[in-house]
Amino acid sequence: LRQSMPRSPHNMRHARARITSTSRTRGVGVTASTTTRIVLVPPSSDAPSYLRYPPALNRPSPSWQEVLDQTAKRMAWLAPENSLVVDVCAADDVERLQQVAVDADACIWVDADKTDDADGARGALTAVPTLLALNSADDIDAHDAHGAGAAAVTLDNSARWCYQPASALMHDDGAGRAFRQLMAGIGAGKDDAQMIKRLANLHARQTHLDFLYMCLLVADDLRPAGAPRVPFVSATSKADASALLCMASKCGKQTVACLSDPMCKRAVDCLDECGLGDQVCSYICIRSYETKEFEKFTTCFIDRNNCLRNSASRPDTPHVTPTTTFRGEPLTWEGAEEIFVGHLYGDEGYSWLSAAGQNPAYDEFNCQYQLFYQGKARNSFWYNPVFLVKTLPDSQVNGASVWRGSDYRCQRLETPGEYLFTFCDNGATSKERWCIVEVDDNLEWALFYYSGAAVGPGQSYIGAVLGTRTGVWPEDEESRRRIETALQTRCSIP
Repeated sequence: LRQSMPRSPHNMRHARARITSTSRTRGVGVTASTTTRIVLVPPSSDAPSYLRYPPALNRPSPSWQEVLDQTAKRMAWLAPENSLVVDVCAADDVERLQQVAVDADACIWVDADKTDDADGARGALTAVPTLLALNSADDIDAHDAHGAGAAAVTLDNSARWCYQPASALMHDDGAGRAFRQLMAGIGAGKDDAQMIKRLANLHARQTHLDFLYMCLLVADDLRPAGAPRVPFVSATSKADASALLCMASKCGKQTVACLSDPMCKRAVDCLDECGLGDQVCSYICIRSYETKEFEKFTTCFIDRNNCLRNSASRPDTPHVTPTTTFRGEPLTWEGAEEIFVGHLYGDEGYSWLSAAGQNPAYDEFNCQYQLFYQGKARNSFWYNPVFLVKTLPDSQVNGASVWRGSDYRCQRLETPGEYLFTFCDNGATSKERWCIVEVDDNLEWALFYYSGAAVGPGQSYIGAVLGTRTGVWPEDEESRRRIETALQTRCSIP
């Protein structure tokens, strides 16, 4: 499992890109479409990706084709209806690549330096207005047009601006100065430079959620005029005049207290740099710098008054339903709560240990205890996860790992095994729909799925947690088969 990555700058030498700075319409006389078309391009259909399965499964990395197929599916789920079309085509299938690229607004080409026929793929993509080519050779500009690694992103076209390497945009060298001179007077130039830095950082983290977020940022940035934004990336952390007035008039006391506290100010600065839509980055900011002053500020500014005017709703795709049976009998509410409570009252002293998690922001920690228990009131139920978080270097504990926790109130929904979890995390309220997807009759393991939203921060998300008695994957093949089948067929998680 991978941990959430901190916000520290990443080496941008692994990214090369071209961002359109001219009109993003498809040509004179062509009726503007409200649909954005994106092409995701792996180097080949079987090229391995940087993602990893849990070590206990002892299997090779999924291919880029598999990763991009899943990414395309999730992009379509998260975008407004009929606003986004995503194609996946391997770079070595030049004929088909040329066909799908004809009407594309953007192309995201991964591992460009591992493409055998880079020159052919380059030719097929020359008509695409915007290209993001990832992982190109450092010395790509030194190669001639037909050399090894063949200038995968040197796409000459006088009608578009083209630049690489991306790191040149941020440095005060000849290339950087030339780029800034070239972009002088073009309003989108600065935004494009900032965008390419942001995309490079997301790609460098090497998690599926960051890669998805990167792709959706491109789609959102290129949406036609008047088209709705992609909700998953539309959250803002920037305070405009209205937000500042709201902050001053409704949260003045909390704002002064926060800005007077070094850790609270660092949290705000960190979130501003990440952006609230970047859930992996923003969550590590919150967990690194959380203080009472920060909680009071966010409660007022983000949660109670929603000064930033963000919005979010729980994803309803995929719609995952709870298991209907337990130990050969129909699942009841009593049975569901027995599953959640797990081993809390046994020798273990906890309900479950997390063995694996789907969401890099909220599930993947070096250690996570799950504690579920009944409350004193009739049908009341509570959830307390306790987890180990790696903080940022300038936190109060200087980058050490610290234990954090949350308190969830759990309410039964319509079907046994399906609950609404509500909690307030550092001043931001979230609501999550949880369900029991699959479980071992002897309670050796249980698979949970959730989808949630936090309106104030403008965040929506999904996740899945495999809890086991020992904190490791089950060793027997039948249990692994059941877990993987449930993930793939019922949760759409490969």
